[in-house]
Amino acid sequence: AGESGTPHPKTETEETERPVTYEQQTFMDLSPNVLSPEAAPNRKIIGCAFKTYWIIEYGDKLYMIDQHAAHEKVLFTRFMKEYEKSQVTSQQVSPPLIITLDSMGQALCDEYMEAFTKAGFEIESFGGSDIKISAVPYHMSALGTKQLFLEMLDHLEISTDPKKLKIYEHRVATEACKAAVKGGDRLSVIEAKALIDELFTCEDPYHCPHGRPTIISFTEKDLEKRFKRIV
Repeated sequence: AGESGTPHPKTETEETERPVTYEQQTFMDLSPNVLSPEAAPNRKIIGCAFKTYWIIEYGDKLYMIDQHAAHEKVLFTRFMKEYEKSQVTSQQVSPPLIITLDSMGQALCDEYMEAFTKAGFEIESFGGSDIKISAVPYHMSALGTKQLFLEMLDHLEISTDPKKLKIYEHRVATEACKAAVKGGDRLSVIEAKALIDELFTCEDPYHCPHGRPTIISFTEKDLEKRFKRIV
């Protein structure tokens, strides 16, 4: 203000340089309607940016979906459904893995044998302190199974978390994520649509199993603000 207390009129430069504040967007902004099966015919795939981010138009919003994070979520969800129904497919290991366990490891293996079997492992005693693993879950590489199995036993031994079995289940399921398409892998529009449709059936389609977002959204109004069509 000047000495008289009357504000100076704003110059053209001041008006131009005035910063625009945009609304903070959260996952709660995502319309639940876009997830419904009935919405599928109206979800319009605009294209794919950087061979990774699929752009979907629905209603007055655009959605960007990370194909890698989305596929991780889909594979994780598939495995957990199979696990809960004891329907995980196993793959045979040839030759079988022979692992020597200490007394605690043997006790834990016996205690959680049902959980290992549900996950697709085929484990049996091989004499003395040895066990034989002749099959592993379909999504696991036999090469890294021994190390992973021992890590899971260690976790079950030292964890005091009452939900440690759930943590074990999550650990096994996240191995399925390694088969997910990567950013930069080319998907056809048909493949992308199938992936997106399945993602939207997941209980929490907004995050991959590691906690990263799978989807971000912005509205037509957000775009108009960025282009300064409105303030």
